[in-house]
Amino acid sequence: MDFALNEQHELLRDSAREFVTAEMPLLALLKEPDPLTAPQYEASWSKIVDLGWQGLVIPADLGGVGMDELDLSMIVAELGRGLALCPFIGNLYGTWAILRAGSEDQQRKILPAVAAGEIRLALAALDPNLDKDGNPVVANSNGAQTTLTGRAPFVIDGFGADHLVVAAQRSEGGEALYLVNANQPGVAASPLDWRDVSRRVAAVSFNEAQATRLADDSADVWPWIRDRIVLTQATENLGGMRQILDTTVDYTKERVAFGRPIGANQSIKQGLAEILGQITGGDAITLYAAGRIAAGAEDGWRAAALAKGYTGDRYVEAARTSIQYFGAIGCTWEMPNHVYLKRAIANVAMFGSPRQHRVRAMEWFRGDVRRRYAAGDIPVAPLAGRLFL
Repeated sequence: MDFALNEQHELLRDSAREFVTAEMPLLALLKEPDPLTAPQYEASWSKIVDLGWQGLVIPADLGGVGMDELDLSMIVAELGRGLALCPFIGNLYGTWAILRAGSEDQQRKILPAVAAGEIRLALAALDPNLDKDGNPVVANSNGAQTTLTGRAPFVIDGFGADHLVVAAQRSEGGEALYLVNANQPGVAASPLDWRDVSRRVAAVSFNEAQATRLADDSADVWPWIRDRIVLTQATENLGGMRQILDTTVDYTKERVAFGRPIGANQSIKQGLAEILGQITGGDAITLYAAGRIAAGAEDGWRAAALAKGYTGDRYVEAARTSIQYFGAIGCTWEMPNHVYLKRAIANVAMFGSPRQHRVRAMEWFRGDVRRRYAAGDIPVAPLAGRLFL
């Protein structure tokens, strides 16, 4: 696979960077660090709608752009680089859920309005452990009517969303996704004080809220959505790491200690070079994952899992290194270093930890080696045998 970006990708990336820098500056977040009251949150959504970003992944026949995951990653990386305080990600996750699980009629009913910027979506799928292993919302069906009861504890951009896509346990067994109008009396969204001040998170309570079940509840629906979410997180991680490296390099050139810039010290150089190497490696696996998922390849999920498995921990390490090089000022609201650390830690926690995703991929590789060895397709060296067999 060719990992080089073409001219269109570079143009898309550069234009997104210019827009985020000019219209959603990080300085505004540092002045008003509470995402619940920050005025730029709603203002940024209006600017996104003007650009049509709310419909990037929606097919053209439904009023959107029809962008694939590789193209989308150019924009997501810049949003992650600038820690843009906006509801783009929540709307994106909700849109993916309807694209995968909604029937044609359901898609045509909701997605053109999303593409037009008339309504905003969010996905309520996380359990109290910030994963999707135990669902706290229950769906009860009574004839043609379905209601939801329970509490979704962590909903990205859920406060202010017009419609929610909710993962719920069915009373008769199994799980499905439901579309819920968030403006009805049975739905209450409460903003949470969340570690990542650059992103709004809400707890949403459902009290016999009217809901419409999305058509497809097959076992491969959630993995399809999860793979794209995980890819998005890895892409955000890389964007944040690039900004950390740029700002830290600039600071170490300017900060003088004992008569010379601190960047002249070999230990500082080595730490920055290590971050650059990690960005390069992360860029390769993340671009590969985006390309494979865009192509509908069978191994796309493994690439996405490895992308988060690698970039998640590296982002945290890079942010901590940057704070160390800045010194005490890196922990103050004069500098954004600690805000990047909070985003990095939040991304690690949600939708499966980096270790969990590495284990997912490794278990597949181990099973694949066992199958091929049993079939006599490959010889196995003693060390590999101990690791995989």
